[in-house]
Amino acid sequence: MSGRLGFVPVRAGDDLVGGAEMLVAELADGLAARGHAVDILTSTAADHFTGLDRFPAGVTERPSGARLLRFPAVASRARADRVLGNRRLAVSGTLDPEAAARWCHDDVRVPGLVDHLAAHAGEYRALVFAPYLYWATLAGTLVDPARTIVLPCLHDEPTATLPLIDRMFAESRGVWFLTDPEAAFARRRFTDLTEHAVIGSAVAPPGPVDPDRFRARHGIDGPFVLMLGRREAGKGTPAAIDAFVTAAERSGTAVRLVAAGPGEVRLDARARAHVVDVGVLTPAERDDALAAATALLQPSPHESFSRVMMEAWQVGTPVIATADCTVSAWHVERSGGGRTYADVDDLADALRSATTPAFAALGSAGAGYVAREYSWPVVLDRVEASLDAWLPADAPGPGPVAPSGRRRVVVGPFVPEVSAADAPVVEAVLAATRERWAAGDAVTVVSPTPSLAPGWADPATRRGVRRIRRLAAGADGVVTVGPVPPRLARLLDRLPTVERIAAAAPEQTIDRPGRSGRLRRNLARWRAGLPTFVRSFRRP
Repeated sequence: MSGRLGFVPVRAGDDLVGGAEMLVAELADGLAARGHAVDILTSTAADHFTGLDRFPAGVTERPSGARLLRFPAVASRARADRVLGNRRLAVSGTLDPEAAARWCHDDVRVPGLVDHLAAHAGEYRALVFAPYLYWATLAGTLVDPARTIVLPCLHDEPTATLPLIDRMFAESRGVWFLTDPEAAFARRRFTDLTEHAVIGSAVAPPGPVDPDRFRARHGIDGPFVLMLGRREAGKGTPAAIDAFVTAAERSGTAVRLVAAGPGEVRLDARARAHVVDVGVLTPAERDDALAAATALLQPSPHESFSRVMMEAWQVGTPVIATADCTVSAWHVERSGGGRTYADVDDLADALRSATTPAFAALGSAGAGYVAREYSWPVVLDRVEASLDAWLPADAPGPGPVAPSGRRRVVVGPFVPEVSAADAPVVEAVLAATRERWAAGDAVTVVSPTPSLAPGWADPATRRGVRRIRRLAAGADGVVTVGPVPPRLARLLDRLPTVERIAAAAPEQTIDRPGRSGRLRRNLARWRAGLPTFVRSFRRP
């Protein structure tokens, strides 16, 4: 088995904001510094919505010696399925299987990355995917589960309930969790959870800090609580600002809130009396701000680790964290490095005590906690121990696969199954695809149902058959799994190389929306305020 390690985040860049992305890069660099051969395989995208080609595709080398391989990112222009799915999740907390598949497919996709994994998975000792709910993770973990490790950054949120994600938590070789509460939630959520370990996370110590420099730059004097990170509803920012303003008024203290990070903050006249918006900070300014703060406010209800809390404790700053986040509350209780609040009255009480010597001393307890539990030597030791247990470097393995030079088109419903009747055929399609990957073939999957394949086409329509004909023209053969509609069958009869696999449930017919299905989908879009239109297939 090769000793090379592959880390697969959906995006990477030293100037990008995102705890999971930063963690993956630092893990890769740390293991490279310990002598491991490491690749970071990612996209050209800077974020989920814009900047899909922010970084050039190709191979570069990081200062640590880790290789960085970037593949082009693609996304639909309308993003209608993504918007509709987000709205349904916000209202009902769940999505039906087809809507979940469409929602995930409408995320940033990186087809070339999955092709690279299919061709080169055998060159890696382990492939580590993070975080859990991106197309690149869900599609990439299908390629070689036996050498796959998932670093999910999981927390209790509506997307964690989607059956779409169950397969990777059951089939992967292992899962790395960042905290005990995250692992406990996963054990409750996934009844067939694969082997797993809690590795934690680590944050490099900051460089020299100058609190006065931050205060002078932004004209801030007196005590203040700092709120860092993306300013968005999912991170609890609008609610936190409202709660802080009310708490400040009730407490009668002069402690202000300084909000820093990307995203818009809307402050009315009442809020401007208590809140200062300093926008996006450079890394050096961020460290200065943490050192200058009386406390860090962590209002996010959804955290799998909370990197910013560790950064605050490293410079001796106490933390005030929402009790709604199990992980943040767990850190506070274990460390003794701050306090939690459950409502506005709790927050007001915390602000009254924030300027006392006893509260300031809590920061030292937090610093000791980080050094003891989350220094890089400690975390990397845990990572190497789990790798040795799950995927020993000297264990025999299949190794790299020589490219065959053949190109295959596989036609059939791909993961996930959008109905129970689909399940046997979906498993057969996945098995057929993996078999051809293992033979060194380049494979294009064309699914007639919404799936994690880069695109899908309805083989019951003229447009779908034309799509399959174009793909077949440049391929060495077509493989069909399960039943095919007459229109596609007529095309297959004219092709020279066709392999037909009769999967289980042969009486099943390929699902296609039909007129009533299109009307229902358009009605749902119309109710959600989205444009109504019909798409019989998606291009990769």
